[in-house]
Amino acid sequence: MRRIGVVLCLVACLLGPLNQDCKATVLDDVNDTLLKLNPLTAGISGLIGQAKDAGNTMLQQRLEQLNGIIQLAIQQLNEAAKERIADLDEKATKQIAQLNAYISNNLLQFDYLLHHNLQEADAFMAHRIDQFTFGVANAICSIAFLKTTPTLRTGERGVTTFKQVGDVTYLYIPGSCLAKYDDAPEAYLTGDNIATSFSNLWKGIKLDHVSASSALVQIQIPNKLLPDSSHPSEFVVHLKLATGKTLGFSTYSDQAVPLHICGRVPKLTAHLKIDAIGKAHMRTTAPYPPSHAGMLNGLAHSSTPSGNGNNTVNLEIPPSPLEGWDIDMAPPDFGLLYSINAKNNHWDLSRLPNHGLHLYTDGSEGDAWLNVAVNVKLIKTVPKDPCTTPAVEQDFPLQYGVMNAIDIHDAVRNAIGADCEDARNELAPAVHFRVEVFDAARHSYGSDFLKSNVPSEFHRGSVKITLDNENHLTTTTVPFCDSAPIPLTD
Repeated sequence: MRRIGVVLCLVACLLGPLNQDCKATVLDDVNDTLLKLNPLTAGISGLIGQAKDAGNTMLQQRLEQLNGIIQLAIQQLNEAAKERIADLDEKATKQIAQLNAYISNNLLQFDYLLHHNLQEADAFMAHRIDQFTFGVANAICSIAFLKTTPTLRTGERGVTTFKQVGDVTYLYIPGSCLAKYDDAPEAYLTGDNIATSFSNLWKGIKLDHVSASSALVQIQIPNKLLPDSSHPSEFVVHLKLATGKTLGFSTYSDQAVPLHICGRVPKLTAHLKIDAIGKAHMRTTAPYPPSHAGMLNGLAHSSTPSGNGNNTVNLEIPPSPLEGWDIDMAPPDFGLLYSINAKNNHWDLSRLPNHGLHLYTDGSEGDAWLNVAVNVKLIKTVPKDPCTTPAVEQDFPLQYGVMNAIDIHDAVRNAIGADCEDARNELAPAVHFRVEVFDAARHSYGSDFLKSNVPSEFHRGSVKITLDNENHLTTTTVPFCDSAPIPLTD
């Protein structure tokens, strides 16, 4: 109900002069906010100690920044509660109410944070700490009569970026309270890779195009100051940000931002090597067993003297005559190959229902005979590693900033080859995909065997290559600037 009263009071304040009831309600709002912030800073101080003991520097710094923002709010709101309520205008009244509402709406996030251990705070709350810190800071900055200090949000190591196409490289630095006052920010660039004149040696090269909004500073750095090396060059951007006026003179906060800039990124290529392991068929023939009835001198023989009826010889499919081999019943031969060696008068050669051979001679019109050379068709399945030689290899240029889809069906088919494909029913070929990423100088950024639907990462995760179940590759590549220092070792 009190919140409804605050809203009604704010409406009344906006429609008319600030009366005593409105002042009292605003004072209640300020005190209500202080009641919420005071225990919050105590709890955060405890977490800061835990983070320090655990050696978690990044979380410690993030919590200390949050605590500083809240301490500033407490200090300024105490001032408002004690001395300045009578001087508040409608806009300030509304801004204090907004700050109180923001803290009230977001404090539930920190109720979780303050009642759980540090590990859970680090894992689940890191981004919420940032969100809350700058939300509170922006709410405080919007209150005109509160003296605020600009705060830059650059992370633990500053800013890492790339030299951009064109004449300048744009740099964007987020923060809070960056443009509350009329004085425009100033920026100076220093670094070992740029030349500085005597006149600006103490503070670096002044950058002409600097602008700021409440939460963002934009800086233009002339590309002629930046090297083209693919390795990061180290700079510092020094910023003068207005903090108000004292005795009529502008005051500033001097803040320095570490800046790591890579001049060029390498042209990268993915080298794909595909090989397959499977089984293949071996085929051969052997003479039909000579001991079978109807075989004479290695030939299937049927003969009938003139006027003496007919003769039939049937050759069944025999067991394999060679150990380790099976009868190859594939059509059209169905296990038996034959060729006619000699024939006379009435004869016939056909297949039995079980694919054996049927020889027939008829002597009704004179001597008849049929001699047929018969071989047994044999097959066995053997391992084949690799299925084809050499392995199939292919290069794919990697494109920055886009997802590239690549169809490798033909390459997979070529790696399996005809032999392993022919024996697929006995064993489906196992196809292996090995990919290596390298630059134009053939410097390798690592290699990996691709697994279906599991991205392989290279170059600190800036290159991702994924193989799907349909023999497609997708590649994504983002620029990477390695600004992590390498410690000296013996």
